Amino acid sequence: MPSGLTTWFMGGCALFHVPTVMAIGGYRPWWIYGYEEPELAARLFAAGHRIWYDASVLVEHNQFYNPAERRDFGEYDYLYARNAVLLTSMNFPLPLGLPLGIARSVRRAFLFKRNFVRKSVGLLAGIGLTVARWRERTPMSWAAAREWQRLNRA
Repeated sequence: MPSGLTTWFMGGCALFHVPTVMAIGGYRPWWIYGYEEPELAARLFAAGHRIWYDASVLVEHNQFYNPAERRDFGEYDYLYARNAVLLTSMNFPLPLGLPLGIARSVRRAFLFKRNFVRKSVGLLAGIGLTVARWRERTPMSWAAAREWQRLNRA
């Protein structure tokens, strides 16, 4: 992919201007993990900041697990299903964000065929947390949401 604007980053290969990230609240402490980087990126985007991908920089991330570090796929699938909803319901205008988040969560459920019950509970938890954390929503403008969608398709 050529250098240019993007709407996301991966935590292991990002340079941050810490005061800028802290000005929007940093990572949401209750988020845990799963789409935490795109969620932070969405709030940066809504605040008028842009993320630049530099193709000349190569970061190699070798993540492996030894037998004592097995991933809890029940928790993993629950959090990704929940946070797929929250990513857009918390950061987009609600009529766009909530359906988009639900669709993303359902798509993941069928893409990775395991833990359907945990994923279903996660999807419902995402909807519930959208309501429970309503005051913490940081919806971007409709124009920013359209720009975000356009950049995501590029």
